[in-house]
Amino acid sequence: MDENNRAQTKVPTRRKSVLPDISKIGGARKGLQPTFLELSLASLCETPPSGPKWVHEIKFDGYRMQARIDGQDIRLLTRKKLDWTKRFRSIAVALKELRVGSALVDGEIVVEDADGISSFNDLQSDLKGGRQDRFRYHVFDLLYCEGVRPDAGHIGRP
Repeated sequence: MDENNRAQTKVPTRRKSVLPDISKIGGARKGLQPTFLELSLASLCETPPSGPKWVHEIKFDGYRMQARIDGQDIRLLTRKKLDWTKRFRSIAVALKELRVGSALVDGEIVVEDADGISSFNDLQSDLKGGRQDRFRYHVFDLLYCEGVRPDAGHIGRP
């Protein structure tokens, strides 16, 4: 067992609560953690699609970010696989609290205005000023967790 795998197996033992067994999700399959998964991008529309074969999400004004968790090593990666962990260190620290040994999480980092609406201008201003306290990570998908990858190949397609 290499050093990274040892670190991953130690983290869940420090978790206070038990996670649900995601291997029971229909279509889930065991496998190694991918380095990175290409993300489905949101497209703007007047009304959300309907019907049982559609999944939709709110369009935020922020930075789409994939969180890669390897034991205590957390990396935040942009759509183009750039490592922006240092820019969003408060999010990385918060993700450590999940106490997951390995995971890939898809979401968007935003700053919200007083009305709770994401503001890209405020996000850029906070980044430029080094402010970390207003960042929020809205999670869309759990792409991989603890050796299991849910089968999400149908998501977003009719």
